[in-house]
Amino acid sequence: MKLTEATGAFIAHVIYDGAEVGMAVETEKKFLHGGELTSAICSVLSGDRKDVAVAFWGAEPLKRLGIADASKMRVACDLYSGACNPSAIKDLLDNRASVFDVPGLHAKVYLGAAAMVVGSANVSANGLGEEGVEIIVGLEAGIKSDRATDLVQADDWFKKLLSGREPVGHEVLRELTRLWALRRRGRPKRSSGSLVDAMVAHDPILRDRGLKMVVYVAGEPSSKIKKAYKNYDPTPVKRGDPYPYFFSARSWKLHKDDLLLCFELDGKDLSYEAVWRVRDVLNRGDLVPLALEKQPLGLKLGRKDRSILTKQVRALLSQGALTKTMAPITIEAFADLIGLSAAEAPAA
Repeated sequence: MKLTEATGAFIAHVIYDGAEVGMAVETEKKFLHGGELTSAICSVLSGDRKDVAVAFWGAEPLKRLGIADASKMRVACDLYSGACNPSAIKDLLDNRASVFDVPGLHAKVYLGAAAMVVGSANVSANGLGEEGVEIIVGLEAGIKSDRATDLVQADDWFKKLLSGREPVGHEVLRELTRLWALRRRGRPKRSSGSLVDAMVAHDPILRDRGLKMVVYVAGEPSSKIKKAYKNYDPTPVKRGDPYPYFFSARSWKLHKDDLLLCFELDGKDLSYEAVWRVRDVLNRGDLVPLALEKQPLGLKLGRKDRSILTKQVRALLSQGALTKTMAPITIEAFADLIGLSAAEAPAA
C-alpha cells in the first residue's frame, strides 16, 4: 500500500501482487454485530485480497465466508491449539489456500483489498452465524473500517505476522485430528437434566465425549489379573464392585477417560451396573482400571432412567441388534438404536 493526500483526505491505493486492486478513502468506522457482522466479513473478502488472521476455525469455513476461489487466500491461525477443526483446515488446503501456524494467535482480523473487519468472531458456527446448536447465544461484534490509515497499519501487521513462516501441508491433519478430539471432550457442558433426556433430544453435549455403552458377560478374573490390578492400585476396595476393572478388553479399543455405560449379562439375566470412567488402559486392554462416575457429563441417571435403558437393552438383545460379544458403541449410536420417544422419557 501507499498513501497519497488529496482534497484533505487520505487515499490508499491498494497494491496486491503488483497490481492496484482497490482504493480506500478515509471514512468513519462502523460497529457491527449479529448477521450484519457476518455479511460485512463476507463482503470484505469478496475481492482479490483474502488475508485472514483468525485463531480458531470450525467446519465449512469457505462456505461460511462465501469464498469460491481460495487460491490467493492466506490464513494465519493457532493451528495446534486444538480449536481448529481438522476438516476446516483440510477444506482450506484442498482449495489451495495458504495456511500458516502462528502459535498463541488470538486475533480475529479479516483484511480485504479496500476494507477490513476486526472483532471477536472466529470462523465457526458460533462466530459466523447463529445455526450452531452447541452455542447459547452468538454474542459476536466487530468494527468494519475502510480508513486508509487503518488498512496500511493492518497490512504492515499482517506481513510481519507471516514473516519467516512457511505454509503447512496436508501432513498436519493427523495431529490436528488428535488435538481436536481431546479439545472436544473437554469443551464446556451446556446442558443439565438426565442422560435419557439428552439421548431423546440428541443433545450435542453427548458428541465426541468418549461416552459409550457396553453389554458384557460376568466373569471371574484370573489370579494373574487380580495381582496385576493390585500392583496398579493396592488400595483395598471397601464396597461396591470388588473388581473395579475390565480385563481381556483389547478388542474394545478403549482410551483413558472414556466413559462406559455398562450392562451386565449373567446367563439370561441382564442388569444395569454402573457408569465407569477408564482410569488407564494397560497392555492395550488386558487390564482396564475403572473409577465410578455418578453423574456422567453432569447428567443425572436416576432409578427410572436406568430401568428404561435396561428394558431397551434387553429388547435389543432379544432382537439381535445388540450382542454380548459387541465392543462398546458410542452413546449416539445407542440412542439411535433404542429410538426412545419423548413419551417414553421420564417426567422432569
